[in-house]
Amino acid sequence: MLKDKYYSFGVLSVILLFMSLVSMSLLSVSSVYGTAVNVNVAEHLGTISKEIDCCALDDKVMTASFDVFNSGSIAYAARVRVDMFDDENDAKITSIWSEGLELNPGQRDSISLYWYEPSDTTRTAKVRLYRGYDILNLEDITWVFNGSGLSENSESLVGSDKLGGTINFEDVRVHDDTIKFKMTADDDIGKIIVYPIRYKDGWIFEQTVVVDVIADKPQTAYVNYDTELFYENEIKLIAVSSDGRYYGEQMVLLKRESGIRKWLNLFVDMFNI
Repeated sequence: MLKDKYYSFGVLSVILLFMSLVSMSLLSVSSVYGTAVNVNVAEHLGTISKEIDCCALDDKVMTASFDVFNSGSIAYAARVRVDMFDDENDAKITSIWSEGLELNPGQRDSISLYWYEPSDTTRTAKVRLYRGYDILNLEDITWVFNGSGLSENSESLVGSDKLGGTINFEDVRVHDDTIKFKMTADDDIGKIIVYPIRYKDGWIFEQTVVVDVIADKPQTAYVNYDTELFYENEIKLIAVSSDGRYYGEQMVLLKRESGIRKWLNLFVDMFNI
């Protein structure tokens, strides 16, 4: 009887050991196959963009606004570049750039750009949307300036009675990726657009909008830029009110500061002095 009990115990032990080994084997196989499972979601760079506003703020100031929607699965920084052409000579005048806006998948934002033209003429604007370093061509825009009744160039208009007043640049300082300055105007102005109209091709200078400028009160503003490979160059900044009545311009030598002067000015800018 005792012998039968030992025999049964031994058989049961063998069965349990066998089942244990089988379970371990199955777990091992499952683990191996588990590490081999790799589910990939295809990344997609997608954009839906449409023009939502064009064209006249005033007969001398035009705007183009775009609704940009990230319809893909990749986040990117979006910016709009507009190349301005003279229709009479079919020659490129300059490029204007928006600021860069970060768009996550499913996110949308609007981007606006402005152009000031003091004379009666027609301009063609070739529009591109940058998604990081990827470029998407948008529809061209034709701007017709035919209501100003002005034939003089912008330089001759500064300070004349055909404008409401002048906009002045003060305390201009050049940093590694920013031009900082203060602006003053003769009167209260709701919106001032600032951008360069002369600089090297391949460089990026973001258009800047300054709001709620108070008469004779300096207001700090910035123009962000990226030259990639830097070398000294002279650029021309203009500032114009959204109604086209107030105008100013400033030649700026794009020369990076160095030494103690650079760090002193950075310190001063931190406190907006």
